[in-house]
Amino acid sequence: MRDNGFDSLSAANIAAFLAKDAAGTLQSFVKSQDVPAEREEDNVVVLVGKNFESEVKGKNVLVFFYAPWCGHCKNAKPEYEKLKAALGRDDVVVAKFDATENDIPHAKCDVQGFPTFYFFKAGDYENPVAYNGGRSINDWVSFINEQVPAGAKTDL
Repeated sequence: MRDNGFDSLSAANIAAFLAKDAAGTLQSFVKSQDVPAEREEDNVVVLVGKNFESEVKGKNVLVFFYAPWCGHCKNAKPEYEKLKAALGRDDVVVAKFDATENDIPHAKCDVQGFPTFYFFKAGDYENPVAYNGGRSINDWVSFINEQVPAGAKTDL
């Protein structure tokens, strides 16, 4: 059972719940895998519901939203795992997010199919940019360099 602050629908419990809501102290439930012990897997930062914001906010991050069973995702994965090395930039994080095991904690990430890619700029977490281009290293590098030119000053 989730800890929602009450065990039954009594008037007192409902009043307590509403008071927590008004005070902004309710804990929202987010479906999330455990935060991985290792931050990276195959040269890619692993995001889950619980660490998404802390790993993405304030950084330049390309996020690969995927489903493990998706054929297009399986085809893109080997190239994506080479992206960090090919990019050669310390100011850009290459990350992945299993959207079947975790709730997507950012309202502006509209993931309707797989794979879906979004780029978060270091100073603009609230407005991720959807990527709809090709699925090769050169395509991703070009897109990232358009969003944040190499050598450009960022808010890191």
